[in-house]
Amino acid sequence: MRILGEAKEPLTSDQVWQAAQAEGLPSKRFTKKMLQQLKDAGWVITKPLPGHAAGKKQHTRNFGYRLNKVQQQRRQSRLEARGEVGSSGAAAAP
Repeated sequence: MRILGEAKEPLTSDQVWQAAQAEGLPSKRFTKKMLQQLKDAGWVITKPLPGHAAGKKQHTRNFGYRLNKVQQQRRQSRLEARGEVGSSGAAAAP
């Protein structure tokens, strides 16, 4: 998720996989499955990539993944309400 959070624009599953290979993601298939599960849970949203369907009214499968900022803010608020966030903004250890 750090890779998606640091990205300035939506990333394709291939771009996420290429960036995450050094961190040990086993395959592109695993990356796609992980991104789909994050999307289903609401942590990641998809956006159409610019330039792939410019001016055309056809369905495109070219889209990028972004972190869902609203979901991130809700999680941060819940953690703060529970007192589980330290001064660094990271969740405290259990």
